[in-house]
Amino acid sequence: MKDLLKNKFQLAILGVFVFFIILAVVLFSATGKKQSTDGTGPGSSSVVLWGTIPSNVITPLISQFNIDNVGLNVSYKMIPESIFDSELTEALASGNGPDAIIAPHPTVLRQAGRTIIIPYTSLSERDYKNIFIDGAQYFLTPNGILGYPILVDPMVMYFNRDHLSNNFLVNPPRYWKDMSEFVRTVKRLNPANIEQAAVALGTTNNINYFEDILALLIMQAGNPLVGFDEGGLVSTLNQSIGVVQPVASAVQFFTSFADPSKDVYTWNTSLRSSRDAFLAGNVSLYFGYASELEQLRQLNPNLNFDATFMPQIENSPNTVTSGSLVGFAVLKSSTQQSLAFQVGTALVSPTYQKILSETTLLPPTRRDLLEQLPGDSFRDLFYRSAIVSRSWYMPSRADAQRILGGMIESYRSGRLLLGESVNNASTDLDLALSDIKVFQAPKQTN
Repeated sequence: MKDLLKNKFQLAILGVFVFFIILAVVLFSATGKKQSTDGTGPGSSSVVLWGTIPSNVITPLISQFNIDNVGLNVSYKMIPESIFDSELTEALASGNGPDAIIAPHPTVLRQAGRTIIIPYTSLSERDYKNIFIDGAQYFLTPNGILGYPILVDPMVMYFNRDHLSNNFLVNPPRYWKDMSEFVRTVKRLNPANIEQAAVALGTTNNINYFEDILALLIMQAGNPLVGFDEGGLVSTLNQSIGVVQPVASAVQFFTSFADPSKDVYTWNTSLRSSRDAFLAGNVSLYFGYASELEQLRQLNPNLNFDATFMPQIENSPNTVTSGSLVGFAVLKSSTQQSLAFQVGTALVSPTYQKILSETTLLPPTRRDLLEQLPGDSFRDLFYRSAIVSRSWYMPSRADAQRILGGMIESYRSGRLLLGESVNNASTDLDLALSDIKVFQAPKQTN
């Protein structure tokens, strides 16, 4: 009996290795299609996917894949991100888990101990970088590739056209240094409240994606938030670049817009959320994601707005925006590993990336597809933003909000000095990263 189980295990591993041999070929191919499975007959093989992405986004892709691949049935179950980890843990414990997951990059990172790392002998690091955007390098580890980057959602700056024209402004701020003058020009205050805010910055309770905005400011200043040592991932929040402390500078800048003693005061904790305020015409700028475009249009069809790149640091050698990356990873527990990898490889092929882009109006993750702009002003912006999008090794969305939010509020309230707030956040981030082992350097063998 043991020999039988051993032979079955060896055959399963052999199947995965055979698949890895053809993986790079499929990634470089024009379609990524495979017209049949391993010869087991129509309807005899199935792959179960779980993810946090809405079903209406993934379903068109899955439907087309099932049409193109006779004999392989792929199904998808959407699970809210807030309960995804617990649901997956429970399912795996009962032997009813999926074959692969489709989820935002923090989830893929947290589940790395349960997923198969693609070895660089199958797809080299250089080839991976040549195929996918720089922001997809988040999935590269010392030991291999965490998963396939199937979707990227770049952050952009939405702006109210009427607010600009009413103040005789042609364009919104291109650089962060111009934000102060923009705020002084556009904001409308009275002794009791803020009648019209210029930008939503400075607080944590009512700014959508405040953690991503602050992280972007830090990354633009040259600090990646998380780095590496031999033990794995470590916080870089308290590190300086020469005499400059990027994190402290970013926090000071961010919080200044919610400080009533400063002339750039334009936001406070009593206001509605930044997105709702933008939709109501109460704030001129909104930092949000490309995926929100259609929702903004639907929620207020009369809102006269446009979008442009996120502000940058003037004279910086790099242009950077935040990007939410979605990955595909195959679970070690799957009994259909080679077929699951076939699905994942197809989803990042040009054919299916085009389908996904047309369905979501979001840019593809492949460099070759980003060369040709769609010809729509919004989508052209999203394509260009995807090229310069970056992520950071966020342990989880909740951790990012807790740690970066705590740093902001402890300093803004005066409870801690700025340096103390940064040091505490760095310690908390190290603790949150301590359970993630996949980035530990490979052990040297004699």
